[in-house]
Amino acid sequence: MNQEALFDDDDLYHDDDDLDEDDDVLDTGWSLEEVEEAIQNSAETGVLDLSFAQIEEIPDEVYSLEQLTILKLTSNRITSVSPRIGNLKNLRVLDLWSNDDLFIPPQVGELTGLQKFSAGSNCHLPPSIGHLKELRHLAIGDNHFGQIPNWLFDLEHLQTLQLWANNLHVLPDKWDRLPNLIQLNLARNNLTAIPPSFGALKRLRSLSLERNFLTDLPDTMAGLPLRHVRLGFNRFDQVPEVVTSWQRLKILDFFSQAGYGAYLIREDDSDDAPVEWEETPSRSVRAIRTPSEQDVRLESLASLPAALKNLPGLEVLLLHGHPLLQLPEEILGQFPEGGWDGSAKRILDYYFRTAESGKPLNEAKLILLGWGGVGKTSLVNRLVHNHFESGELRTEGIQVTTWDVTLPDQQKARLNVWDFGGQEIMHATHQFFLTSRSLYVLALSGRSGSADADAEYWLRLMESFAPGSPVIVAMNQISKDPFELDEVGLRQRFPAIRAFVRSDCAVGDEGLGIDRLRARIVQETSELPDLRVKFPTAWFEIKNQLSTMRENYLSFESFRQLCRKFGEVDQAEQEKLAEYLHLLGIALNYRDDPRLRDTHVLNPHWVTEGIYAILNSRLASEKRGEIEAADLTEILDPNQYPAERHAFLLELMRKFELCFPYHDHPDRFLVAELLPKQQPVDVERHVKEAGALHFQYRYPVLPEGLVPRFIVRSHVLSTDQPKWRSGCVLSWEGNKALIKAEPTDRVIHIAVDGPTAGRRRLLAVIRSDFEHIHRSFLFKVEAYVPVVIARRQLTVQYEKLVAAERNGMTMLQEYMDGEFFDINVAELLNGVDLRARKRESLRKGPVEATSRGARVFISYSHKDERHKDSLESHLKVLRRSGLIDVWSDRRIGAGDGWRDAIDSNLQEADLVILLISADFLASDYCSDREMREALRRRTAGECKVVPVIVRDCNWLHEPALKELQALPTDGKAVMNWENPDTAWRDVSEGIEAAVS
Repeated sequence: MNQEALFDDDDLYHDDDDLDEDDDVLDTGWSLEEVEEAIQNSAETGVLDLSFAQIEEIPDEVYSLEQLTILKLTSNRITSVSPRIGNLKNLRVLDLWSNDDLFIPPQVGELTGLQKFSAGSNCHLPPSIGHLKELRHLAIGDNHFGQIPNWLFDLEHLQTLQLWANNLHVLPDKWDRLPNLIQLNLARNNLTAIPPSFGALKRLRSLSLERNFLTDLPDTMAGLPLRHVRLGFNRFDQVPEVVTSWQRLKILDFFSQAGYGAYLIREDDSDDAPVEWEETPSRSVRAIRTPSEQDVRLESLASLPAALKNLPGLEVLLLHGHPLLQLPEEILGQFPEGGWDGSAKRILDYYFRTAESGKPLNEAKLILLGWGGVGKTSLVNRLVHNHFESGELRTEGIQVTTWDVTLPDQQKARLNVWDFGGQEIMHATHQFFLTSRSLYVLALSGRSGSADADAEYWLRLMESFAPGSPVIVAMNQISKDPFELDEVGLRQRFPAIRAFVRSDCAVGDEGLGIDRLRARIVQETSELPDLRVKFPTAWFEIKNQLSTMRENYLSFESFRQLCRKFGEVDQAEQEKLAEYLHLLGIALNYRDDPRLRDTHVLNPHWVTEGIYAILNSRLASEKRGEIEAADLTEILDPNQYPAERHAFLLELMRKFELCFPYHDHPDRFLVAELLPKQQPVDVERHVKEAGALHFQYRYPVLPEGLVPRFIVRSHVLSTDQPKWRSGCVLSWEGNKALIKAEPTDRVIHIAVDGPTAGRRRLLAVIRSDFEHIHRSFLFKVEAYVPVVIARRQLTVQYEKLVAAERNGMTMLQEYMDGEFFDINVAELLNGVDLRARKRESLRKGPVEATSRGARVFISYSHKDERHKDSLESHLKVLRRSGLIDVWSDRRIGAGDGWRDAIDSNLQEADLVILLISADFLASDYCSDREMREALRRRTAGECKVVPVIVRDCNWLHEPALKELQALPTDGKAVMNWENPDTAWRDVSEGIEAAVS
């Protein structure tokens, strides 16, 4: 990509949204020796970079380095620059960014060859900067100087200008004096108007005006060659007409949604280059951050002009935070890892279709949560039917009830009420049905005496799996078991709480507090942001047809036929509708997974009742979670669940990480949630905890099902090892690990024993699996490293150790029982990390580009899935080291077409691993499509290809494979090794050599 016109070498690009998550590296100080070494080296290179060194003044010898061409001093504690800066006549780049209240002397104006200059964070800027006639790039944001200094308009050769956060209220009408501007950033000011002379910026490609108070743009800007424009958080009630004249526009950003919505875009100079979304922040990146309270403007676009459809290159259209447009999130697009998943064309097509013939959906999802026995089902019956029955049977699984309500504005709406069973065995599956943009009722009672703890548990789960969704707390059975809650404290910790309502279904003819609860539910329903989103007329017909269908499931092709029948012929729109119906709970679909692609659109009752029937079955319980596919004929109603659909349910449970198949018996599964609760009496004999390597995770709330999920993810390492509901033993490369939960303390303990060389590798694999699960939680999980000193057992926070190392501390003091103990930082970290952290890598700036791991694609026959799982377990060590990022079809995301996802990831791979077996070679898709394409890309020099022989087969008879170096060593099949761990270790080392 050519960025020369915008940034040259990216040395001096500072955005108003520099990424705060890396701010912790700014405390990394340099030693005096390191500073002196950098100064000495600059004599040869002409480049001196003391960024993040945390120096308080510029060393005197720097002012004598007349050969310097680049001087970088960003993010230090410098308060003044000496007048001797004028000696450095050869400087081309001077970066003084992020040195608070820095005084810059007039002599900086003597650097007449300077092309790039930056100084932010309330710097004192001399007018002599106006003498720097060769300046091309100037960044002086975050200085709050109130008005643009006159000298700036003397810099006629400027190409990029950063003026964000300078408390500007009015702009002078002098922009015709800066005719060479290509990029201009005026975000985070107080502007109410843009002057007409902006029309003279005939080279302007990127313009940032977000977070001001603008209501319109001048007509003089018509026809500018703009490609990327940011206008969010202003006071536009319509898209300025001049926008539709920007025929080269690729990115139009009106993002104005409070809350997190990060996206990263690489700027580009050419018209035909596609928008590129960055995975790692760099200086040529844009990132929207969560705005603070004062950033939020009173704005909502009320309509879109049809002329937007005439912009030929428009790829990205960000309209989040404009409820009057009535666009659902599925159409607006979201920001998963790797970029925005929306489409400007899809947004405009949907908007104008619904503007002509759409009507509000007025349908939402109401979810009741709480422990068993708190009266959730009674609440539903009272709310919906005004009916109460004493001794009501407990809910098994999930009960879905339709409730038609009248909103305060007299519109009709429908609530799909999901009543979740409260038994512990159910909680692991709750997360897969808890969706954002729903309304929640948390039912609590005083029967157990732990209402505050129960509230904390459930509210944290909701906060993690459905962030931002409104919650009503029903203090139920209040007459029978009166209780109080710390309502003020809970509201402070959980701002999603909308109300506390005291209720009791058994009191009187109407129930106590039921009317108030019903009224509050209706009010909160009315305020749900997506309730009134418009649906195209065809979508209503399809939704109604699905809601009343007798069939429990149908193929996605049948769903497409239904869509075509009612007039929705666009395949992309069909898929968006399927996704939307899935989130509403009207019709579930799992078309994102190739193993589930034959059964896509389902009656929610059918899938939930099937899974819960398995989880609650006496047979599965008696067999301690070990079930065979044939057992499902006894567990499930054959009329509802014919034998040909059993494999689908089991595969869905695997997707939810509820079960896994045994390698030696693929038709036998272990449902980890049904393992016995009792820890085996002799489990300690497997791992001698004394002298073992230890690690801990501590949780604010320990979710039910966490350890069973871990057992499923790590099952290839627990074959023939003890497993129970809250723990397991793993075996790997001669090492053993004991993992067990302490629910009362909300702690996971990990102990790894065996040969010292392999302990950290096994711990790395364990941490990789836990951290994968942790990514689904929004609450913070803290890691600790236990250590024994002077016969005392201490636990040191892992983050503290990392921070200490980053700051150059070799020892750390910990306090316990009235004494201080010295901790050797490097020794403790090296014990639990695969490699010591390199301080050099930590000196990188917060927006400096970082290298990514090699993308690895695994191609395999699904009959070799157990081998793929074993390979991935051994590759986790390389993943944690940052060497690789592994992709297989198990990572296909929701909404991705499975073939498209496979093909695109194969095209992006740096290394393709082929798991060779007779089934692989016999598979048309594996051998004729994936392998042929991988070999084609290898021949073109685009990737490497490594065959891994997993089972004996005549792979050498395949001409295309003969010339490749196969793994394990000598191409000996993994199955033929005496110890498979040794074979996989050999494979992982070969792959490490290939990518490193």
